[in-house]
Amino acid sequence: MSSPTSETDGLINALLQSNTKSPEEITEVLGVLSIALDGPQGAQVTQAVLSAVPLPNFFTFLESSSESVINAAGIVLEKLLRAVTYVDIVSSELKDYFRLGLSSPLPKICLLTLGQIEKCLTNEEYTIDLINSPLYDSVIEVIGNEDIPTATRAADFVVKIAENPNGLQAIFDTRRIAHLNELSERNDTLKFRVIDLLSRIANISDEAFHLCESSGALYSIVTIFHSKDILLRLNAVESFIQVAETPTGYMFLKRTRIIESLIDMLALDESDVVNVLLKCGAIKFFGRVEAVEFEELAQTHELLKKLAQLLESDNLEVKITTVIVLGNIGSTQRGLVLLDASNTLQNFLNVYHASSGEVKLACLRSLSCFFDVSSSPQITTTVLSLYASLSPTPLPTFLSLSSSALSEVRFAIFSIFVALSKHSFARHDFFRSTYSRGFLDFILNRTTEKSKEGKEWKFSVVEALWKNQEESDEGWDWEGGARVRDRLLKYIREGPFHVHTEAAVALESG
Repeated sequence: MSSPTSETDGLINALLQSNTKSPEEITEVLGVLSIALDGPQGAQVTQAVLSAVPLPNFFTFLESSSESVINAAGIVLEKLLRAVTYVDIVSSELKDYFRLGLSSPLPKICLLTLGQIEKCLTNEEYTIDLINSPLYDSVIEVIGNEDIPTATRAADFVVKIAENPNGLQAIFDTRRIAHLNELSERNDTLKFRVIDLLSRIANISDEAFHLCESSGALYSIVTIFHSKDILLRLNAVESFIQVAETPTGYMFLKRTRIIESLIDMLALDESDVVNVLLKCGAIKFFGRVEAVEFEELAQTHELLKKLAQLLESDNLEVKITTVIVLGNIGSTQRGLVLLDASNTLQNFLNVYHASSGEVKLACLRSLSCFFDVSSSPQITTTVLSLYASLSPTPLPTFLSLSSSALSEVRFAIFSIFVALSKHSFARHDFFRSTYSRGFLDFILNRTTEKSKEGKEWKFSVVEALWKNQEESDEGWDWEGGARVRDRLLKYIREGPFHVHTEAAVALESG
């Protein structure tokens, strides 16, 4: 039987003589090497191969006309490169081969190469080296890759580079901006990718925003927003959502009158499907605006009144989008107070009581957002009033929904239970009301949820109930409180996936 060392030597010799072998033989050698790299002597095999076979040799396999050779080489390269640092990359001939990897038609080879280049982020010096390297231009080119996950990975990497001050300046130098502009002109898909990238970079800092603005990138989004191409206009609205996440970005949209245009979109005729899409895009935008800006919009443009009117829409998509957006707005103290003071919560309740199906599900999800707002005297009053308005007996109503055959409905109810556990009045209902026994028996019954996600949701409810009651002023100081605490704690200690087993009794006949 041959030793691991002799087997490795045999693989090394085969690799060094690969120019004399057929694609099938090369694929076989690479397959055996891949297995050896994962074996118990993997670390020693890696070092032996890296010492004897130049890494560029493996990259040359990527130029093969045989896809099986390319695939096998990619697998081996991924394993060998685990031991390679960015210093190894820049101090060898690998840079040129990495550019080859980035241009590979096979997504997994391109992703493998990107993963290695990302090692530069571990060190400021390495990051600067990449910025000044032609390799960085190759990374930008990958944003135009036809494979969406690959293009997204490249864009994510460029955003991380932009978080470095030197990287930010490099992105906006004349040559790099020209490269991005050229990329965006190839087709509408790439145009939006570049716009989305620059929108994300603009959010990094005020300096980044001003560089994006001065480069003309943000104004190009404004131009696209006013175009006749519906998809581009919708994509522009998506970009505006990102831009508006900072005060500087919001002021830009206000200055360019985009905010007013989006307000006007809320009144579009819903008989046209294009108008519905634009309208829903505008509704979503206002659901992402910060509370301070939203309050201003509510005062200057009667935004809440307009959203309340949209709750009465006959168009299902418009109604559902509005319900969800109200949940986003009411997920903060300031937003919930604003909804309550404007009577919009009452409009929401009217929809909740009259709804079914998808609209009811959206209402349940928004309720969980309202209930999840941290307690304060004013918020507790608002949440208690909302809770009491749902039904004469809210807890039994929720319990009946938690037995729904639809997992989305059950999970929405679990989310509501988690959110309500923050509030003492709700915990009183859970633990000490007429309905508490039925509630606890249901929540602690592990047999009602079969899926992994369902079991995790139930566990999160139990954990939230225990944690919030444990940290409250009253603790467990009531008759039966200690027993409730022990039941919850037992469930938590057993974990979300515990399975109760019955003791088996063997009966022997005599």
